[in-house]
Amino acid sequence: MRMTRRKDPYMIVPLKYEDIYDFKDLPKKNMKFREKDVNGKKIKWLKIRWLRYTKENPDCILFKYKMDDEFREMKVALTSTRGRATEEYQLIKKYTSRQSISAAKKKDLVGLCKKGIIPSEYHEYYKSLLANINVKDTLAETDVEEEKNDSYQD
Repeated sequence: MRMTRRKDPYMIVPLKYEDIYDFKDLPKKNMKFREKDVNGKKIKWLKIRWLRYTKENPDCILFKYKMDDEFREMKVALTSTRGRATEEYQLIKKYTSRQSISAAKKKDLVGLCKKGIIPSEYHEYYKSLLANINVKDTLAETDVEEEKNDSYQD
């Protein structure tokens, strides 16, 4: 990522396992997605291109349909029958320790380091990855379009 722009490079913030939170139950416990924004206009969910959630205003989500539009606001906090916000949700960390990759994947990555395909500045990172023979490799589901394009090349 860092090497994608020579001029004005991206600022990269490496994440650690402690930085990952489990948001799976958050919407169920204290959020309600609305049909109308704070001005009473209908929200077109499929047309939203930009969502912004800020610490300063945690019961609202800002959104835009076009990048050059002004942000619109929707309230998402659940409220009690008396109109008060419900209690705050405590975020739960997703992982309690570093995650392992499959032994085969680590072997391939270390092999890429030895061949010089991965730059030497990253070798220590790849060599320090935890590997486990019980971890199963999983690949993301491919898009139908990708599969069609791949079949034409055969």
